[in-house]
Amino acid sequence: MFEQLCTDLPWSQRLGEVWRMKDPEERDHSLALRAGEGAQLRSAVQWYRDHDRLHTGDQIAMAADALKAYLSDRATGADALLICDTWEMADALNRRLHDTLTSPGPAVNASRDQQVRAGDIIMSRRNDSSIALHPGPEHRGGDAVDQVRNGNRWRVAAIDTTTNRIAAERLTDKARTVFAADYLKENITLGYAATVHAAQGAT
Repeated sequence: MFEQLCTDLPWSQRLGEVWRMKDPEERDHSLALRAGEGAQLRSAVQWYRDHDRLHTGDQIAMAADALKAYLSDRATGADALLICDTWEMADALNRRLHDTLTSPGPAVNASRDQQVRAGDIIMSRRNDSSIALHPGPEHRGGDAVDQVRNGNRWRVAAIDTTTNRIAAERLTDKARTVFAADYLKENITLGYAATVHAAQGAT
């Protein structure tokens, strides 16, 4: 779609260099996938196949494999995020990981009928500059602290069940905040898994 827009709209901007990937070959092949045609596309698909990036199976088996890979990455200290095609699958994986990675105990209510405990990974789902943020240890004096954004992921440091509030630390910069009231109930979900669209803000 974007390749077609670049062709049809004279004022459009074309992405010419990829910064998110470390491997130069993968950068080139991701652009070939975007172009989506001819020998370049076939070469890109073959590269992904040769580098063990393409897997197939039924939905349940694929979810089980993804869950196992997530836990393996986490055990090595890596930050991982499961990307799903539907919210139903993301919800199922989130609940499973919530149960696996946190100890039974007090919880507060968040969006999508999810419960959150201390130690959970959560995701904020709407930009909100009104929520107060405190600098983390990685901020230097005078550095601005970015606001709460859609797709930010946080680790829950503590919960208050009487007021349904959570204290959380952002994974990227260790900034700290408290989520409460309507924002918590409407815009906080467990953050182990998300749909492709919901994960757009996560880096």
